[in-house]
Amino acid sequence: MKLISLNAWGGRLHLPLIQFIRTHAAETDIFCFQEIFGSTTESGFQNGGKIDLFQDLCSELKNFNAYPGWKAKG
Repeated sequence: MKLISLNAWGGRLHLPLIQFIRTHAAETDIFCFQEIFGSTTESGFQNGGKIDLFQDLCSELKNFNAYPGWKAKG
């Protein structure tokens, strides 16, 4: 079993992150990502981060199940 745990840094390096995922997805059983944003109402970049990064990762990893663990604000 292969597990990759990666701090996605909010998607600030979006293209290299996506390329890394594409390179390693076939040989990886589990990806664990930290610092992921998951806006469902907006897309694009804000303050250097990709605010809909979770959706991008789900699109790239269609054969994986996503289990988000969002921290509630407030």
